[in-house]
Amino acid sequence: MYKKIVSVMVLASSSVYCQSLELNEVIKKVYENNFIMKKQDLTIENNVITTKNYYKKRFLPSIDFGAEGELSEIADKGVGPEVISMKIDLDLGRQGLNEYRIKKNNLEIAELNRKKAWSTLEEAVISTYFEYLSITKKIEYIEKTQNILNGHRSKLSRMLNGGNLIPKNELLKIEIDIEENKIQLLSSKHNQNVLKQKLYTQMGMELDRDIDFKEVDSSKLYLDKSLGEIEVIQNKGLKMSIKSRITELQIENTIYDNKIAKAELLPKFYIKPEYRFEDAGYSEKGGRFLVGFNWTFDWGNTLNDIEVSNNNVKISEMDHKERVANLTLEIRENFEALKMAKLSLEVKKKKIELLRENLKLDTSRFENRMMKSNEYLDSVNSLKAEEENLYKEQQQLFLLNLKLKNLIS
Repeated sequence: MYKKIVSVMVLASSSVYCQSLELNEVIKKVYENNFIMKKQDLTIENNVITTKNYYKKRFLPSIDFGAEGELSEIADKGVGPEVISMKIDLDLGRQGLNEYRIKKNNLEIAELNRKKAWSTLEEAVISTYFEYLSITKKIEYIEKTQNILNGHRSKLSRMLNGGNLIPKNELLKIEIDIEENKIQLLSSKHNQNVLKQKLYTQMGMELDRDIDFKEVDSSKLYLDKSLGEIEVIQNKGLKMSIKSRITELQIENTIYDNKIAKAELLPKFYIKPEYRFEDAGYSEKGGRFLVGFNWTFDWGNTLNDIEVSNNNVKISEMDHKERVANLTLEIRENFEALKMAKLSLEVKKKKIELLRENLKLDTSRFENRMMKSNEYLDSVNSLKAEEENLYKEQQQLFLLNLKLKNLIS
């Protein structure tokens, strides 16, 4: 019974210790825990507070309630309220309304920028993930090669010690290859650890963890059928993309700024309900309703501000046209690159299958001393390089697919 309990505990602890995550799980953890995203959330929260406060300050009337007098009067009569008044600005030029619209647009821009930040972060996570898979595969090949070289060295050493006539330099060459392989292995393991800790940081985890990351099923890395043809994608991008929406909001803001500048030419009207608790000489006790206005014209600045604002509207409209053209070009480039990446991945996979078969034959020849170590290592390195390139192809396909989706949503 005791042995069963111990074995269960060992299995449980090893399952925690050997935790492994898939790419989708990593992306989910990054979305939930990454510091960049948390800071973006706080920025949006600040924008919400600022917008609400502006609304209260601008559209809710200010109230003036209090009393004042000389110290001797206060000593005789005490302190009591004299007047309560409420000033309500009449926004006939709609300056306050347009400023509030700008605040609301800036809030939406902040939310869209959060989405852009997530897209950039997601691409960085995918890049790091595939770099980790690539270096892990490289380590796997180096370790396999090292085992074969060690076995061959032992074989040659036994033959030499047994009196067989073999060139000693053949053994020395193997020794050199083993030492060089050790250096490659140490360097690769260091890089693997750096990439692993980078993923931990992106997921908002402590660095002292032991999590492995699973292979990606490359059969799923294809062009999303829901994307449709290039014309459909293009139209979606121009109507629904984050970049397009941000430029639209920026144009709206420059138009609102222009209206605010022009409204400076108009007088400012206000109404002021008031109630006096005591006679104040010129004013009797009781309520009254005041109406007023003021008008200020700054000969230079007012007209200059309007002219500058007019130019800003034109600049904003040209920026929008330029970004639409660049967005169209970017969508087309990504669409074509995605199709080519899919074809390239298929070719790469077939090439690797052939190189693996070739390496099996070369391994057999090398172990039977029908091939020199440098020739064998060339064969190993060829496959290793193609395996690394395969991860780069997968990475590119993943990123292109993701980027195209982000461009149209």
